[in-house]
Amino acid sequence: MHYMSTTIGISQFKAHCLEIIDQLQRDQNEIIITKRDKPVAKVISLKKLEEEISSIFGMLKEKAEIKSDLIEAINEEWSAENE
Repeated sequence: MHYMSTTIGISQFKAHCLEIIDQLQRDQNEIIITKRDKPVAKVISLKKLEEEISSIFGMLKEKAEIKSDLIEAINEEWSAENE
């Protein structure tokens, strides 16, 4: 699914916050909020966020493998100091 971004000033967001949130739920787009023409925040629907997280973890599926006990000591000496 393709999402579109809409950019609005912070004062417009403040004045129309509830309407903007309702629209966000319907169309799943994202809102970039600006302050003095500089982006300061992005508001996305919870559904879009869940889809993004799902796709990130989906990409990593079956890419890692646990080879041994992660808790047991490895009996090797090491130092965090620069040598």
